[in-house]
Amino acid sequence: MRTYLRSGLPFLLWGGLLLLGFGNLATYMATPGEAGVAPAAWPENAVPDRDASVATLLLFAHPRCPCTRASLAELEEVLRRTRQPVRAYVLFQRPAGVAVGWERTEAWQIATRIPAVTALVDPGGAAATLFGAHTSGQVLLYDRSGLLAFAGGITAARGQAGPSVGRARLLAALEGSAPGGGTGASGVYGCALEQAPRDASPVATREGTAS
Repeated sequence: MRTYLRSGLPFLLWGGLLLLGFGNLATYMATPGEAGVAPAAWPENAVPDRDASVATLLLFAHPRCPCTRASLAELEEVLRRTRQPVRAYVLFQRPAGVAVGWERTEAWQIATRIPAVTALVDPGGAAATLFGAHTSGQVLLYDRSGLLAFAGGITAARGQAGPSVGRARLLAALEGSAPGGGTGASGVYGCALEQAPRDASPVATREGTAS
């Protein structure tokens, strides 16, 4: 019996560590990042420009965060479903000190393929700072009068596309059935926009910019 227990102990320990790892991963996936506080009205001299004839949607993204692809998939789904005209931008953070083109990742390519979306570079996170965005996947919607109608994330968890409270509330705000009611309504699941770059190698040199 003692021999059996001794021989089985490594497997019990391994199983316990495995369960602990899965538990920690599940907790991480379900824990939102810092949402920040967005301006209640469109800031003066903000970039990109706001077209007063339509709503303006901003999605702040870390180009090398694996969660960004899910946020972009949800953005595409929202824009496909809404019946209202909207001008949409994805602002990709480029940290100070990295080469031009560092942000040109798969996420950038995905964003450029979404109809009615303009991908822009946010050098040093200047636009993110102005709009109070701290986490990749932060979405802000400003109505035609320049007032904040939605602020939050549009995925149910980190890297998880599909139905979510955020997606539903953003659509409601776009359709005008929840004016102002979407602010602070849903968690933002993604990497910190200020996260240190893991790879500073350039990919391209031509760019749109948010500064």
